[in-house]
Formats: sequence, C-alpha cells, structure tokens
Amino acid sequence: MKRPKTLLRVVLRDRDGTTIPDADYVLEVAGTKLTGTTSDGLVEKPVPADADEAELRVPRLKIAIRLKLGHLDPRDVV
Repeated sequence: MKRPKTLLRVVLRDRDGTTIPDADYVLEVAGTKLTGTTSDGLVEKPVPADADEAELRVPRLKIAIRLKLGHLDPRDVV
C-alpha cells in the first residue's frame, strides 16, 4: 500500500539572502534518504504526509538542519 505524500519545499539562502544554487543535498525523512541538487536554492521533494521531522544536510556548506514538518503555516497565511 502506498503512503500519501506531500510536497516539502525549502529555499536555502546565505546570510545576505542570496539563494544557494547547485548545492548537492541529502534529505532524510521517515528512514529514507533522498538526494538532489538545489535549483536556485530550492529543495523540493515529495515526502510521506505523516512525517513530522526531517534532516536536510548540505555537505558542501557543512550544514545539517533539523526540520519540523507541519509546524509552520504556509507563507501566504497571516
């Protein structure tokens, strides 16, 4: 049986607010490692809808970010 998915979208920016293009990343969610490369800073992957946590690692930048999924309203909600 397939689990329902939702789309995770995160934009990586540097301290100046400039997006970080072409950075390889590893997104670990629900025991699965997903890999990719940012497109103009964008990380966009389908993830299980019931996942509540993920870790995003960008080796080139030596960062690891723990993400709490479902804890923020969409950016168009006041």
